[in-house]
This record gives sequence, structure tokens and C-alpha cells, in this order.
Amino acid sequence: MIWIFSDYLTTAGGIETYLHALCVHLKSQDIPFRVAVCEMAPCPVVDELEAVGIPVYRQRRIPGDRWSMRQRFLTRYVTSRLNPGDWVYCVRQPRDEIYESLVDRSHKRGARVAASWMLTPDCLPVSPRYRASFNRAVAKTDAVISVSHTGAGMYERHYGYNGKVHVVPYHNLEFFPKPLPLPSGPPWRFGYLGRIDDSHKNVFALVEGCLAAFDSGLPVTLDVFGGGPDLERLQVFTAERDHGGIVTFHGAYDHRHDLDRILRPLHCVVYTSHYEGGPCFSLLEAMQAGRYVLASPVGGIPDLYEGHPEAGILLSSLGSEGIAEGIRITAEKFVKGEISIAGPRSIYDASYSMQRASAAWHRALELSEREN
Repeated sequence: MIWIFSDYLTTAGGIETYLHALCVHLKSQDIPFRVAVCEMAPCPVVDELEAVGIPVYRQRRIPGDRWSMRQRFLTRYVTSRLNPGDWVYCVRQPRDEIYESLVDRSHKRGARVAASWMLTPDCLPVSPRYRASFNRAVAKTDAVISVSHTGAGMYERHYGYNGKVHVVPYHNLEFFPKPLPLPSGPPWRFGYLGRIDDSHKNVFALVEGCLAAFDSGLPVTLDVFGGGPDLERLQVFTAERDHGGIVTFHGAYDHRHDLDRILRPLHCVVYTSHYEGGPCFSLLEAMQAGRYVLASPVGGIPDLYEGHPEAGILLSSLGSEGIAEGIRITAEKFVKGEISIAGPRSIYDASYSMQRASAAWHRALELSEREN
């Protein structure tokens, strides 16, 4: 039995998307598994898993819980049901307060623990109070997993861990059996898909950079898809500066249903984050659709584009000037006919498809892989 474990879920995001894709794939393979999660907010993808018959134990949100009591109870619930040979697979690294307890309790039952990191270790804050415990837990983890080659070398530096780090790409559902044709242009339509949170996604610099590129004479537009804590502030900021009307806000979206209508009219996806974990789902989905990407060189993103100019380019800097320059370079590539839908899709098929992710996951957990 494999327990798919997450001690922290929100309404929607990368980890929730990963959980959903992994569980849907495991169900299609008829692999025995159960799901155990702690929700910090109602999570629609968990509802969907239950609707298709996947067994889920969920700790629902309790207002005022500041002591990780639910996470501790979740740990006890799962570990008390483990049998020798079982796996606990953490879709994100467990919280520092509970990590060592989860590993120790699992080992006492003869089970093993695998943990996949949400962020690269350089961007993951660990409380000084639990740092020693967290490092011990990493050392005792049976399969330490990075979702990118870029982050794999950080575990020794940040946790003193010198064991094997498995690189396992995110399981991601195939929304596009073949890439979408490129629309005509100019104007060249750039698009952002993600959370509107400036401290993470650097969206104000993105808007400034796109406006600067337009003001310099480039025929470009920017479509912004997503919601978040900074959406209203960004809309006001944009309205005060966007005299050409080139930025359009589309609001929240559901990637399970809306990707075709979002990506089909775009020429390029732009992703300007300050930090990330692995190659982001929005970028994997853009690759599926054959869309070129201009992205930050952070987290696991360089895995996708470093050495792969046919798929996208990395920003030289994350300020508005660097973003404007990246947009200029990309627009020139479109003018010269140097960008095709085949380039991004070929990288996706070679390294990041569901089949590639599943094969790496089975190797990390020492499972015999079934036909996909």
C-alpha cells in the first residue's frame, strides 16, 4: 500500500495539481493507494478524487489551529495503519514540526517514507527550533526526491545530507495530445498564468517590463490569468500606466478545463518568479501546447530551458528592464521565424511527460512499473 500524504493543502496551487495528477495516474494503473491530507482551505481537487472513488482521509480546516495539532493527528492516523513494506509518499516535504515523527513512526511499523520537495532547499525556510530535527529526518528518509536537477545538489549544502537524491519530475496530466498551432502576429501576445502574488511571482515588474517594451515600439500585449492577494493592487497599478490598453486581466481560471482557451491565442508564456521549486505546472502545460516561454532562472526552471533555446529563454535579470529586454529578444525571434511549436513539445515529450515522470517515480520507490 502507498499512502499519498500531504500535511498542507490549499484551495489550488502546484502541490494540489501534483496530488491530483499523481492520484489520477495511480488509479489508472490500478496501484493500491490511499490519500491522507490536511486542508488549510477547502480543496476542490480532493473533492474530485473522492468523486472518482479514490479513498481519502482529510483533516479539514479548524479556525484558530496554530499548533499543528491536525498535522500531528494526521501523522498518527497514517502511521498507525501502516504495514511492513508500505510507503508513505509525501507530495511536499513534511512540515518541520512533524517530519521526524512521521519518519520514526513509519519505520517502527516497517514502512518507508519518500518525500518530494515543494521548493528547492535554498528557498525553504526551516524554523531554527526544528532545524536539527528536520535535518535528522531528511537523513532518515528512504527516498529523498527533488523535482529538478537544479535543486538536487542543494540537499548536502542545506541539510548536511550526502545520500542519494532522486530526480523525479512532476506527474502532470496531458491536456494537449498535440501542440496548438501558433496564431498570426504581430501583435505578439505574451501571457502570464499563475497566482497574483508579487512577493513570489514578481508580477509588478512583469507589467512594467511589458509596458516598457510596448513604449519602445514593440507590438506586444500581455494577458494575465489568475487571482491572488495582489490582484486588485496590480490592476490599479496597471490602469495608471497602461495608456495603450495592452494589458488584459482575465481573473481566476481552472487549469483542468481552461488551458485550451488560455494558451491557444498566446505566442509566448512569461514567468517572472522570484523563487520556485521545480519546473512549474504552468510551464509544463505551456510546453505541452508548444508554447515558447520567457522565464526566471530560479528553482527548477532552468531544467526546462537551459541548453534548450528551442523551448524558451531565461531572463538575464528579474527587474522590469531585464523583462523588457527578454520580451524584445523573444519578439525578434518571432519576427525571424525562429520559434516553432515543435521545439517546446519535443523537450516535453523527451523529459517531462506523464510516462517519463511515472518511470522516475517507480525507480525512486523501487516499484515494478506497470504498463502506462
